[in-house]
Formats: sequence, structure tokens, C-alpha cells
Amino acid sequence: MSVASSLLSDDGAKKYLEEFKTDYERIRTQHANRKATPVVT
Repeated sequence: MSVASSLLSDDGAKKYLEEFKTDYERIRTQHANRKATPVVT
């Protein structure tokens, strides 16, 4: 099912948004825990 068609139904939109929020939170946490790469000058 495409994103557009899933957003057209109420249940599909809720499910899509929940999955999106979960994925975004996981990415945000991974980014926050990432160590800074040293810069060579």
C-alpha cells in the first residue's frame, strides 16, 4: 500500500503516523548517542 492511499483512511493514517513517530524517535536517539568524529586539521 502506498503512503498516499494509507493516509486516506483514518485507521491507515493513525497507523502510519505511529510508525513514523517510532522510527523518528529511534533515529533521534541514535543521533544523540553518536560520538563526534574528530576533525583532522
